[in-house]
Amino acid sequence: MTNPPAASVEDHPPTGPSSAAAAPNLIVPPSLLRNRSYMLLMTGMTAESLGAGVALFAVPLVAYGITGSVVQAGVVAAVGQVGALLATLPAGVVADRVDRRRLITVSATVGAALWGTVALAAGLGSLTAWHLAAVLFGASVVGALVDPATSGAFRSVVPVPQLPTALAAVQG
Repeated sequence: MTNPPAASVEDHPPTGPSSAAAAPNLIVPPSLLRNRSYMLLMTGMTAESLGAGVALFAVPLVAYGITGSVVQAGVVAAVGQVGALLATLPAGVVADRVDRRRLITVSATVGAALWGTVALAAGLGSLTAWHLAAVLFGASVVGALVDPATSGAFRSVVPVPQLPTALAAVQG
């Protein structure tokens, strides 16, 4: 029994990025981590997402603690979802027609002011379930405005070759 001859390097033409067939003038954009605008956008989106998640969980619990009623806590949570439901479709249109940076900035400011009223009312001992419901409604409308604006902002912040990587990072 004889062994077949081993294939030599000369038997196979070079393939891969180092081959002559590869585009020698390929320009690789810098890392997304060096893109300041992308990092600011991702930081803001992460903070908004964390805040929305905490609010979704904590606000009904706070409402229950204030009222002692599961029904009222459920109504507070539902009011927040209604705000998002009503605002989502028009929010996409608004995000396409106005300056995205300004929309994101104004929305973040309004959201912070809304949650600031909760902190102030809690500090004064006058926080009610209806106050929480109104703030959650407003915050969900603001969140509905921010989501399409940030999604659209990626195209102006991230170079086209890096867009799939950037969008994958947003999805988790």
